[in-house]
This record gives sequence, structure tokens and C-alpha cells, in this order.
Amino acid sequence: MEAYLYQISTFFANLKSYPVAAALITLGFFAVLAKIVDLSVHRMLKSFCRKSGVTIEEKLLAIIHHPIWVVMLLIGASVVFRWLDLLPQYNYVVRGVFRTLALLVVLTTINRFVTTLFGHWSESREGGTEVINKIEGAAQIALFLVGLALLLAIWRINPAPFIISAGVVGIVVAIAAKYSLSNLFGGISLALDKPFKVGDYIVLDTGERGKVTWVGFRSTRILTRDDVQITIPNAILSEAKIINESAPFPRYRIRIKVGVAYGTNIDTAEETLLEVARSNPKISKFPEPRIRFREFGNSALELELLCWAKQPQDRGVVIHQMGKTIYKTFQEKGITIPFPQQHIYVHSSAGRPEPTSNVDSNPKADD
Repeated sequence: MEAYLYQISTFFANLKSYPVAAALITLGFFAVLAKIVDLSVHRMLKSFCRKSGVTIEEKLLAIIHHPIWVVMLLIGASVVFRWLDLLPQYNYVVRGVFRTLALLVVLTTINRFVTTLFGHWSESREGGTEVINKIEGAAQIALFLVGLALLLAIWRINPAPFIISAGVVGIVVAIAAKYSLSNLFGGISLALDKPFKVGDYIVLDTGERGKVTWVGFRSTRILTRDDVQITIPNAILSEAKIINESAPFPRYRIRIKVGVAYGTNIDTAEETLLEVARSNPKISKFPEPRIRFREFGNSALELELLCWAKQPQDRGVVIHQMGKTIYKTFQEKGITIPFPQQHIYVHSSAGRPEPTSNVDSNPKADD
């Protein structure tokens, strides 16, 4: 065994005398290594797709197949120049160019891989796509920073002066863009807390109510029932009191007060209201509609119909439909909805003594 190892070491030592042969052998070695890496990556990627349920295995394999060969051959080419008799400065530049090209290929491939993978996850999920988009954006920023650090390392550039300059510039930018930064951190807090998602109906403490159409790092957009789009900075939204009408369930509770005249069969009135609620297709079957007796009013027995619209945006149209149907159904069944009224009783003044006059009708003449 020792003899074989000695022969191999002697062989590589003698290669220095034959730079062209050494270059060809090096390229052949990296070609074999590229094939081994290609097979290994394919096996690991198939295992990952099988365990994670990803169904775009062929697309991901196509993304990384050719770049593996290109990167390995570029690295091999940079090593080949060690066998050639070039001046040190030329050797440094040529090897740096090959390594930079390999780095760009790797970064581009990883970016395409991540974009395709996160795009697949976003399409396969009904909700939570804004979180996936934010994670994808963070991954791309991290990839850029890592690539920049590796590029500086390839060309042996000391990043300390740049870091110091960036720190000073960062302070100036932070002071000038403090509102933008507060919106950015507000967007991060909204992404972590997740008080709402795209498609939810929310009500702000300032009175705005609408459907969330877009959640970004800087601002959030809602579309009101008047089809007016409102853009709210995340810094304000993160500090505001938010009522999410779509959480934890999308249905919305509706209260309709109805008064029936005294003397009405209250059981019949109650069953009629429940029938009206159950017949409306926009009313949820669970929880079931219910009736509550509230009070003996001045002019009517006050009842309240409680039911749930399937979607918060249906609140207005459901109240409209239910009000019309209740009125028509009560008319058909002879149930009276009284209106406020007052009776004024006027007491007669008969039987009271007639007022007497102090004036004498036949005055006597003075003598």
C-alpha cells in the first residue's frame, strides 16, 4: 500500500514538469467530480421533494443540472492556471475572474431555485401567501449579502472601510428616513403578529372598514364598501386598534329588532322570524338563528332576531333582505308591527259653577 501511495505522489510531483498534461488531468478530475456532485444533488433533491410533498421535482432538477457542470469546470479552470507559468498578478486576475463567474452562476441558480420553490408553495396554499412572499424576500436579501461577502473574499478586498462608511451613511439615512424605517418595522410586527390577512374585513379605530387587498413592508391597503382604496402606513396600523370581522371565523353577527303589538301570539311571531332567517341563503346554518325577548315596550313587545351572515361583506344586503321579508311575512300572517302613538284624553268642564260678574246691570242714578 505504501508503495502505491509513493508512486501516486511521485506521479503528481512529476506533473510539474508537464503543465499541459497536468492541466488536462485537472480538468478531467473536475469533470468526474461534477458528475459525482450532480448525482448526489439529484438524489438528495428527490428525497427532499418526496418528504416535503413538492410536486415540481423535474423543474427543480432542470434548474440545477447544468449549473453544477459549469461551476465545477470553472473551478477546475481556475486551478489549471496553477500549473501554467504565468506572472503572479496575471494568475491572480485570471483565477479571480473564473471564481467570480462560478460565484455568479451559483447565486443565480440558488435564486431561481428559491423563487420556483416559494412560488410553488404560494400557489398550493389558500392563505398565508403574504408570509411566504416576505420569507422569499428575506431569503433573497440574505443571498445578496452572502454573495457580496464571498465576492470581496475572492478579490481579497478588506471590507472594513466600506463597513465604516456604510455605518456613517446608515446613520444619516436612518435620520432622514425614520418614518420609512418605522413603517418597515411596523410591517415586520404585522407579519409576526398576523392580526389579519389578505381577504379579511377589518375595522380601524378611526372608523374605516374594508377588505384587506394588499399587505406590504411599508403600507397596507384596504378596499372600502364604497370601492375606495385606502393606503395605511404600517407604523400607524401597528399601533391602531383593529377589529377583524373575519377572525376567527368569517361569519358576521346580525341583530334585527322587531316589535309586535300587544295581544299577538308571541310564539307565532318567534317562529315566523326564525323561518325568515332560515330561508335566506346568505345566513349561516351554524350557529342557528335565535330569538330573544328583550322588553315590554311602550307600544310593542320588543323581540330581537340574532343570526350570522356567512361573510362580513354581506351584512348590509342581509339586513335589507331580512327587513323586507319580515315585513311582508308579518302582513301575510296578520301580525301587527305597531308604531309609537299617544292618546290624549280631554276632560269636560260641565258641572262647574258659572263665573259671576262684578258689574251691576241696573245702576241707580245718584240723587
